[in-house]
Amino acid sequence: TNSTTTFKNASKKKLADAARRVTNLESVLAAKAGDKTATILNPLDPELVNRGGELLKVIGNPQADGTLRSGLSINTVRSVTAATIDLLDTFQVKEGERITSAVARAISDPNASPQIISKLDDIRAKYNLTKEQMSLIYLAEVSESGKILAEQSIIARAKGRSASDAIKTIVFDETEASLSLKILSDSNVSTISDQQAINASMAAIRNSSEKGILGTGLEILRDTDAMRVAFMTSQIATTARNVTSTGILTGVDLMDEFYRELGGAGKDILSGKLPKGDAFRRMTAVLRGLTWNDAQKSILREMFKEEMPEAYLTVFNDAMRVELGTGSNSWLAKTGRAVNIFNTATDTFFKEAGFFASIDRQLSTRGITMKDF
Repeated sequence: TNSTTTFKNASKKKLADAARRVTNLESVLAAKAGDKTATILNPLDPELVNRGGELLKVIGNPQADGTLRSGLSINTVRSVTAATIDLLDTFQVKEGERITSAVARAISDPNASPQIISKLDDIRAKYNLTKEQMSLIYLAEVSESGKILAEQSIIARAKGRSASDAIKTIVFDETEASLSLKILSDSNVSTISDQQAINASMAAIRNSSEKGILGTGLEILRDTDAMRVAFMTSQIATTARNVTSTGILTGVDLMDEFYRELGGAGKDILSGKLPKGDAFRRMTAVLRGLTWNDAQKSILREMFKEEMPEAYLTVFNDAMRVELGTGSNSWLAKTGRAVNIFNTATDTFFKEAGFFASIDRQLSTRGITMKDF
């Protein structure tokens, strides 16, 4: 494959550099999913070198398959690592320099070739990566910046502001990382916005920074508050109300879509056109997602997880405040999640149906069946 060829042709130094960057990406996504042991390591940390070597052993084996702790498949991580190597070569990234900075510099250069964006697209296509998967490379670098600043206690001195506000001000408003990310985002190179980067980085930065007695105490209080909320919403009556309201909303959606289709069909007929797609299919999309199209719905979710991992975590893992607010994996957070298992299950079930319906309706207007897709 292209990835295997890239690994063979790359120098040991370039391989190690790419592995270091992707190893921290693994930690950022794992921390976002609730792994409290996932930390961002400094570039010269021997532990990062060791982890990078272990990662290379796994992805360097073409037969290796499965999922890593970040939730990404080995194949995706293999492709992301190979793409990182190509980026280091193509944009002549200096040792210790961020890829985001090098790419942003190339895009901003008035004398640069207009083919810069095409080169990025070619690298992405070469390894069969989606734009979001490619953007994960930039996410890891932003998280490293936040971790370094947190260690310097800059965040702690940002008095009167929340942690996320402080990180946004420091990492995105006052450093090169913010400018580089903005240039990449404005150029449609990166799909990750500053707010997404903040949300994705918070858990990893928290895991990686020295907490001290005060920090540990605050984390316990945060987890306790989250567990309190979890117990408040864990009653069977709450789940029953959620299921009932969703059932009502399914009926409302069906009627809403019926009138939308009626209006659209009337407009098409008056203009001498035939109505687009299958109206009945669009009307019953949510209902089918909840019932007989369950297999397709599950496959669609797995595709979402593989191709857009960051968006997937936001949609399906941030169902409750205990996860969204703390990103914790302590026994308090685990207890909160355990008592809310029914709410989480129903929430995920209905989100899957809603996601299925949205995609199915868009496909219908294009004359494509979900099975063909």
